[in-house]
Amino acid sequence: MKKVIINRINGTHFNFYIDEETKKYIISNYKKLHKYVNEKIIKLENVKNIKVRLYNEHTKKHYLCTTFDQRFEYFYNNRQRIEFIYKWNEKGRCYVGKSTGWIPIYLEIKQCNSIGGGGLLVNSIKEIKSLNKYAF
Repeated sequence: MKKVIINRINGTHFNFYIDEETKKYIISNYKKLHKYVNEKIIKLENVKNIKVRLYNEHTKKHYLCTTFDQRFEYFYNNRQRIEFIYKWNEKGRCYVGKSTGWIPIYLEIKQCNSIGGGGLLVNSIKEIKSLNKYAF
C-alpha cells in the first residue's frame, strides 16, 4: 500500500492510500497518478505538489518521491533550462524531463538533445531559477 500526500497551494494537505486494486484502476483509466488526482480528487491548479511514500526493497527503507510539483511542471511544460541548488550547496543546470510509469519522477536532462537522465532530487532542492533558454 502506498501513501499519497497532496500539499495544496493554500497550505493544507490531504493524504490517501493506494492499494493494488486502486493502482490497477489508475493505470487502466488514467495512466498517471497526477491525472487521477486531477480528475477524481482536486484540480492540479490548486496543488503545490504530490508526494508518494515508496519502499525500497534493497535498502529496506521508505522514502518520499515527488511525482508532481507546480514549479517543475512549469519548467517541464515550457521546456526551459533551469539552474538549481541542493540543500548541501551543490549547483546544477538542466532541462526538466519526466520518467514514464504511473508514478513519474522529474529527470535531470543535461542537454536539449539528450535522450534521458538521472532523477532530480526534488525534495532536496532549496533554490531554482530559469536560465531563459528553451529546448525546441
